[in-house]
Amino acid sequence: MCSQATVEALTAAREDRQQVAALIQLTDEQVAEATNLATATYERWQSARGHYRNTFASHRKGKLGEVAVETWGLQNGLHVEPWFRDTARERDADIGINGQRFDVKTWDIRYWERMGRCVRPNQVAALARKADGIVWCFVNEPTQEVTIAGWSTVAEVARLPILLTGPGGRELENHQMAVDAMRSLEQLDRLTQ
Repeated sequence: MCSQATVEALTAAREDRQQVAALIQLTDEQVAEATNLATATYERWQSARGHYRNTFASHRKGKLGEVAVETWGLQNGLHVEPWFRDTARERDADIGINGQRFDVKTWDIRYWERMGRCVRPNQVAALARKADGIVWCFVNEPTQEVTIAGWSTVAEVARLPILLTGPGGRELENHQMAVDAMRSLEQLDRLTQ
């Protein structure tokens, strides 16, 4: 389960021992807001083919991650621009943090190890145009906890080898960031100040 122990394990896996992850406990109000935003984006895009399966659940997971990253930034005194709230800006980066543009990628905790931290090769160019980096998250929806596991630049992701990831029979080509290769949140804090 997602817990403070998970955050500590992610941090301990790094040689530099910097805090790589943060656990954000979302409030009922934040979950309701994320759900409302997800409803709007899903209704707009439900018939469009995406890089992955286009479901309400995936839209909701994404919005939970975005709300969590905003919360973390505000808790750490950073200047946060929550562009994800403006449905007219859906093709832009999700969030601005101290002048840097970030996309937020969020997975269910059950799929984090095997399928998390993935970007489709045909998605990289569009990401590079709209964002400087990617913040990686996973969510435990029953507990309303989001773990912000770290971040990477889009250029770092683009240099990764292409791997087949996903369940057998439905594997997709992806660039997959290794857990121990993600940048720490401390680095994000310093980079953007």
